[in-house]
Amino acid sequence: MDRRLRTRFDLTAPVTYSWKERRGVRRTGRGATRDVSERGLFVLSDSCPPVGSVIQFEVSFSFRDNSEIRMKAKGKVVRVQADGNGDGVRGFAADTQVLWLSTEAVGAAGGTNAEL
Repeated sequence: MDRRLRTRFDLTAPVTYSWKERRGVRRTGRGATRDVSERGLFVLSDSCPPVGSVIQFEVSFSFRDNSEIRMKAKGKVVRVQADGNGDGVRGFAADTQVLWLSTEAVGAAGGTNAEL
């Protein structure tokens, strides 16, 4: 039984993210989204922040007309999957706390971003 509160959309897009380790060292990683909802996402990656880490990430969605939307968000890692169930999937799930959306044209013109 699926107990998710939000609808997830199967979207694959590049993700860059960063988090601070306990000693204050900033780490970065790259991956790709597996799915996205209005309050979170699952990132496929070999470099996973620990559960509980606050991360900052940026996802770039490209479209057929060559337009792009960038989603910048701050979130918290709620689950790490390190191939524990034998399906070969490695990555992490994060709940988003603050979300900004922008397009290349809006960002270049100094437009505002929406905080959701």
